[in-house]
Amino acid sequence: MDRTVSNRAMSNRTMSNRAMSDRMGRDFLNIPGPTHIPDRVLNAMRQQSVDVTDPKLVEIGMSCLDDLKSLFRTDGRVFIYASNGHGGWEAVLSNLFEPGELVLVPETGVFSNSWADHAEALDLTAELLPGDWRHAMDPAALEARLRADSGHAIKAVLAVQVDTATGLASDIPAVRAAIDAAGHPALLIVDAIAALGATPLDMRAWGVNVALGASQKALMGPPGLAFVAAD
Repeated sequence: MDRTVSNRAMSNRTMSNRAMSDRMGRDFLNIPGPTHIPDRVLNAMRQQSVDVTDPKLVEIGMSCLDDLKSLFRTDGRVFIYASNGHGGWEAVLSNLFEPGELVLVPETGVFSNSWADHAEALDLTAELLPGDWRHAMDPAALEARLRADSGHAIKAVLAVQVDTATGLASDIPAVRAAIDAAGHPALLIVDAIAALGATPLDMRAWGVNVALGASQKALMGPPGLAFVAAD
């Protein structure tokens, strides 16, 4: 008897939730990311898989790489990973650096700090350049820290272009100018996950060595792809 009542209550609750959803209309995902996927993207996904031996598969893959080059504004190589943005972080850090090497991360919010934590988890040494989470990166502070590194122990500056949590957008050309003014050979690596497709990014003109993005934010694609460009 108790089980019957319980099942009936669960059924009524399910019907109530469904009715509420119908009254509310279509779901619309309104968060910083993953973002809402447009209907034309969803419709494009409603296709049968392509045979792995079909030449069209190679054509599609190459066209994606070419299109990403124009998006990053680079003449270099672009790589696509089946991962989220954190997978892009790992791809960059694990391929460019040896355990113990030092990377400098200007602090702008949750994601800058998480990137530093990710580097530490990969046995790198990550130094946060302090920030207050209310202002973008300070190029003068960055230049001063790099000038103090006379032995060039810092191998790269990891710069988050737009930090989702704080909404801070940093001036990437100014970051490059600070590195150059210090005469430091550190690589400039830019996390453009929350910026790519919405905020200007020009790797070639700005002197960005490596940049990474992902499918699920401004590009409004389904989650699950990370993009890395090396100029």
